[in-house]
Amino acid sequence: MLLYSGSKWNVATYRWNEAQTDAELLTEGAAVPVYFEDRYGKRRHLVYKIPAQKDCGTCHRSGDKLVPLGPQIRNLNIRVEVGEKHMNQLAYLEKRGLLAQADVRGLTSLPDYKDSSLALTPRARAYLEMNCAHCHSETGTAASTSLDLRFDTPFEKTGIGYNKENMVIRMNTMGEYHMPKIGTTTVDEEGVKLIRDYIKSLAD
Repeated sequence: MLLYSGSKWNVATYRWNEAQTDAELLTEGAAVPVYFEDRYGKRRHLVYKIPAQKDCGTCHRSGDKLVPLGPQIRNLNIRVEVGEKHMNQLAYLEKRGLLAQADVRGLTSLPDYKDSSLALTPRARAYLEMNCAHCHSETGTAASTSLDLRFDTPFEKTGIGYNKENMVIRMNTMGEYHMPKIGTTTVDEEGVKLIRDYIKSLAD
């Protein structure tokens, strides 16, 4: 949880109690067994790691400040189904009183990385923007690495070319070597395939 105090963001992690009536503060994090049925109807079991309070800055940091993470304007600038009609999501949010002055003219949209009708490169770059660029950017916690995975970063400045093999390996490996570093419990197989296909498409 991030709470704005008026001058800065403060962070904390919580865990629901067994009755789901209250959440308890966790400063040291926890490992919680989870049982569920996936979308293919298969029963799954995993251990979800709730980050410790000190881990929050691993992702929620820009320069020397803590910042929230969430959808950006271009993530929301899409057409959605509202009842029996389709309309721009930003315009819909404005109509509902949740946004002010949602003028969508001139705004860009991030490609839907799941849309196989789109070209491979923008889909892969959109996936990396959404899942990796909060750390792998000029001001993120991975700024010292050679990767800048923001969607608008020119390819020659991303570092993808000389990190391409390692990127797929780290996405596809759980444990300390896994990327994203925290907040994930399973390998995103669809994401790995997308990035692997993208890497294969790059000229050596």
